[in-house]
Amino acid sequence: MKIKYLLLVVALSSSFYLAKAQEKTKSENLDELFSYCYENGIFNGTVHITNDGKTLLNKAYGFSDIEKTEELKTSSSFYLASLSKHFTAFSIALLEDDGKLKYDDAVRQYLQDFPYPNITIKHLLHHTSGIPEYQKMLNQQRERLTVRFEKTGKKITNSELAGIISKLELPLDFQPGTNFEYSNSGYMYLALIVEKVSGNGFADFLENRIFRPLQMTSSGLIGDDNAENAVSAYKTNPYGEKVLSDIPNFFGIYGDGGIYSSVDDLKKWDISLRNHTFLNKEKSLALYETPLVNGKAGPYGKGWFVRLLPFNSAKAVTHSGIFVGYTNSIFRELDNVTTSIVLSNNGHKSNGEINRALVRILYNMPFEFPKIPASKILSQILLTEGVQKAEVFYENQKSNNKYDFSEPEMNRLGYDLLELSKKEEALAIFKMNVKAHPESANVYDSLGEAYLKSGKKEWALNNYRIALEKDPKNLNAKKIIEQLTQSKNN
Repeated sequence: MKIKYLLLVVALSSSFYLAKAQEKTKSENLDELFSYCYENGIFNGTVHITNDGKTLLNKAYGFSDIEKTEELKTSSSFYLASLSKHFTAFSIALLEDDGKLKYDDAVRQYLQDFPYPNITIKHLLHHTSGIPEYQKMLNQQRERLTVRFEKTGKKITNSELAGIISKLELPLDFQPGTNFEYSNSGYMYLALIVEKVSGNGFADFLENRIFRPLQMTSSGLIGDDNAENAVSAYKTNPYGEKVLSDIPNFFGIYGDGGIYSSVDDLKKWDISLRNHTFLNKEKSLALYETPLVNGKAGPYGKGWFVRLLPFNSAKAVTHSGIFVGYTNSIFRELDNVTTSIVLSNNGHKSNGEINRALVRILYNMPFEFPKIPASKILSQILLTEGVQKAEVFYENQKSNNKYDFSEPEMNRLGYDLLELSKKEEALAIFKMNVKAHPESANVYDSLGEAYLKSGKKEWALNNYRIALEKDPKNLNAKKIIEQLTQSKNN
């Protein structure tokens, strides 16, 4: 059946909206922004926004399940992913305030098997430790860990992961304090320090010191009772079907992530930070101090990215949390009680655009709706009506600002199709991307990969050669060229 794809979007032009936006209140503009995103499949989640101390929006958009049987509520719990780092860093700050540790203490003082003697707690907090990222290592072990969980129910924990890192004796990416590199590994170790110093499990520490005092009844740590009602996450495949995309069953790591919460609870957390409920003002503000890295102020305090807003020079702290379909963000201007908390469970890729529009509304600037990803429409035409119809749609709409036909978006769609073994369709998308971005090395690399997986080695070789010519540092292309050339000569 022919898809009426033009009916899949809400036909609101940006120019019209920009003209009318000034006639509406901030609350109306914000609600229209998130309603537009929900109606176009960009956003499914909950929102809390406060400006000048006044709540502008506290609302849920969409459903907690794929079948659309249960509507989301502002009390619905989401997996926070890296938004959890606020709580891990704050837990360390509470222990420092208790006099049980110092920020300049060596990590090895508390974790005897820690393999890096020159790294301090402060290095972990500010992402200046140089510890290699653990997630690549886990991805390599994914199949083994999944099988182990199915047989034994055993998840990989912080202690097990720390033991693996120690045995591998991985070299540091740089000397501690000399560079900034975001590190989930560092915050995994911080959670272990909290447990060692406090004598409590991390879940109990959070519950006793933060969640219960603030009556954060929808919050908890991965695997504990408070998280049982957390909503599942999903993604939309190229067919337009919603597919569960939840946390791997073997995954039990926390500190860098692991916490569930709701916008109702997180607004209590925000208020407590502003009121200095647990720490005095001096120690509270120290959370937002950044270290010098190579003579310049680093971008990260203790659990927060810190920056000056370009349009008013106000100090703000932000963080995002993105993992297996959950897409979350928080923005807080420090001197003005202005906060936005956005939690989502539909695996969208529009976080940056949504947050830009949101902030522009808060500060009375014109804004645009996020673009509708090409994958939302183009893939469905491609799979149901064929390559030719998809190419016609692309040519007719590629200049339409409503849609995102950017290089990363098209590349992502191509790989999604490859995962479904839709090789010809993936080739069509990669070819469109090459035509649109002929100077990019990456588009030729991707097209080469699609040709290779389709068994068209000569075409693959040609495209990898172009990729390497445009980017001589592309070691992957160089390696594959050598392999294909050797195979061809043999």
